[in-house]
Amino acid sequence: MTESSRLQALDGTEAPVTRIADLTRNSRNVSVEFKVICKQNPRQVTSKKSGKRLLVADARVADPSAQIALVLWNEDAEEIETGSLYRLTNGTVIVHEESLQLGRGRNGSFVRLPTKDMPTNESLDMSVPFLGRRKKRETSSSGRTFDGVSGRETKGYCSSKGF
Repeated sequence: MTESSRLQALDGTEAPVTRIADLTRNSRNVSVEFKVICKQNPRQVTSKKSGKRLLVADARVADPSAQIALVLWNEDAEEIETGSLYRLTNGTVIVHEESLQLGRGRNGSFVRLPTKDMPTNESLDMSVPFLGRRKKRETSSSGRTFDGVSGRETKGYCSSKGF
C-alpha cells in the first residue's frame, strides 16, 4: 500500500483507507476518503427512544471506485459542505431498507482535506439494494434447475424460495 493510501490513527499506528466499492454490510471502523457530491437540507426528527429533537441530512459521497449514501446527524449535518473532500475515520456501514449507507457512528470523526480535486465514479452506486449480492439460479430448457429440482416457474407459479 502506498503512503497516500494510509493515514495516522489516534494511537500512532497507520490505518488503511478503504475504497467505497470495498465496503460491505459487516464493515466497521472503516477509514474512507471521499468527495461530497450533493447534500440535502437538514430536517428535524424526533427520537423514538429519548423524545429529543435531532437534525438529520442525507448526502451522496463518492471516491474513484464508487458512490454511497452518507447519513449526517446534528452538527455534522450543518458542517459538511457539498464539493469538499473529507476523511471519515472509524466510520460504520449501516443497512437501512436493504440499502448500504455510510455513517459516522459513535467513535467516528470527519476531517476536512485541503485538496479539492478527486476523481469520482458515480456510475457504481453501493446504496442500490442487493447490488451484486443476489445470484439468479440457472434453469435448463426443461424447466429444471441444474441441481435437478423441478422449476415451478415453468408452470406459471413463482419459485418456492421467491417470497
